[in-house]
Amino acid sequence: MTYSVRLENIIDDAIDSKIVSFFIPEKHRAVFHFVPGQYITLWVEIKGIEVRRCYSICSDNDLLNAKGIVQIGCRMIPNGLMSNWFNHEVKPGDKVKLMPPMGHFQILKKKALHRVGFASGSGITPILAIMRETLQSNALSKFTLVYANKHTTTVMFKEALQDLKDRYLDRLTLIYIFSRQQQDNDLFQGRINKEKVNAFLQSLLPLGSLDEVFICGPNDMIESVANTLKEHHLPEDRVRVEYFVAGYTPLALQSKTDESIIQGAQPTNRLKLHLNGKIFELPMLAHETVLQCALRAGLDIPFSCQSGVCCTCMAKLLTGSVDLLKNFTLQKKELSLNYILTCQAVARSDSIEVSFDDR
Repeated sequence: MTYSVRLENIIDDAIDSKIVSFFIPEKHRAVFHFVPGQYITLWVEIKGIEVRRCYSICSDNDLLNAKGIVQIGCRMIPNGLMSNWFNHEVKPGDKVKLMPPMGHFQILKKKALHRVGFASGSGITPILAIMRETLQSNALSKFTLVYANKHTTTVMFKEALQDLKDRYLDRLTLIYIFSRQQQDNDLFQGRINKEKVNAFLQSLLPLGSLDEVFICGPNDMIESVANTLKEHHLPEDRVRVEYFVAGYTPLALQSKTDESIIQGAQPTNRLKLHLNGKIFELPMLAHETVLQCALRAGLDIPFSCQSGVCCTCMAKLLTGSVDLLKNFTLQKKELSLNYILTCQAVARSDSIEVSFDDR
């Protein structure tokens, strides 16, 4: 379900990023309460194409409660579809459509005393919210941030990070790494990779002190950090990852792809779909995902990335079996409870039954 809200303002942040604020009407604020680390999905129409994008929330619930404001951070990409929209087509006061907060990139170990964040570029956005929550909720907690950028001018939320550092001087450690700006110490020069993680573990971040680790950024950075921590036998339940959405295809373009799939194709499976209290019986084509099948039938189901990265299209498999082509977000517990990503789920049995009403 989407909600029509007002775009409150767009302000410059780093040289290539902006902070976007949305005003949530009081009657909808309870729906938009979020867990730090979650994201909202923005629906817009650009040149007749419906575009859905996920953006992590960088503000806190205090701002939502007091002023009705939810904020996101956006990296501006040259000639990017959404970047051009933010820069040239939308203005404060315009109405936009948002889906309520979702996502599993959040604090699970409530009693953790030392949390660590590895971020690159705009990957800082959800980690900023988690960092703020960590420091505000427990006077004994500490947070260490390892944050990689090209140079100082591309550091997102620089003022917010410094404000937190000034407020929690002894409990917050900020470590900046720059790939295109010379540093005195090689440890802080380059990119976050296996060698750097090993060096940090041997000096600034003893393994035993890592109660909970959050990693967000490009896929190769995430894999490098996560695998290195695994090699050092850090328990898997202490590590949280959030992938960037990659390979996104707008709905209109995805529909064209579907047309090439269905030419001459015959149904091979059956899908029973529970959506908003109704049940739909749909024929599925070979190699067609649940999402593609539902969109082909004209159903308005929730989705965003279509890449297995976010969990907007998550639903529950009630009967039958499926193969997940990709999965970067569902945890083992959710998989054990038969939750699936409909954008990646292809029927393996003759018939499957999937519910959006049980998620």
